[in-house]
Amino acid sequence: MQQNDICKVIKDKDSAHTHGVGAIVKVVMIGNKYIDPEPYYCKTVDGNTCYWYGEDELEVIEREGLI
Repeated sequence: MQQNDICKVIKDKDSAHTHGVGAIVKVVMIGNKYIDPEPYYCKTVDGNTCYWYGEDELEVIEREGLI
């Protein structure tokens, strides 16, 4: 995953601190993937809320520069 990727949340962490399964989010920041299990900081496309995600919780549906 890369910064600015548009992703769909595909896994529910069973927590109050995530978007629901099926939510569309944008990767706004990437932490250290080697030491952090949730390195992807994502916000909803409407920009209201942000949460941290792991690689297995997101599916890239749109990448900047690709058709």
